[in-house]
Amino acid sequence: MTLFEKLEKAMPALEMLIEAHTQLSVKGRMKVTEEHNRNGSISYRIQSDSLTDLLSPFTQLIFKDIQFYFWGGQVTGDGLRVWFSPKVSYEHVSGGSNGCDVIWQGLWFDIETCQWITKEK
Repeated sequence: MTLFEKLEKAMPALEMLIEAHTQLSVKGRMKVTEEHNRNGSISYRIQSDSLTDLLSPFTQLIFKDIQFYFWGGQVTGDGLRVWFSPKVSYEHVSGGSNGCDVIWQGLWFDIETCQWITKEK
């Protein structure tokens, strides 16, 4: 099984981990993509679909879109894990976007055990 396939298969476990830490149900919303970089390396990106339906009507006046986004996605130097930095990215109704750290300081995917490892804030 390729690393990409392992990550795809691990999305439900990540969704359960997010739900346990945030009390937000994001089941069926997380997806992983594979990016081939110019230097020949591969990065993996994880993001959710839009989470705006989870926002209150007032919050929807402020944010046009909001989603979980995990950047990084490179295999660590020892080749045993994939490192991610969990963020929430958001777009304002009036334009402009940004992001902020969320949930954990870091998140790793153990390639051998296919388990998520978190570093708490």
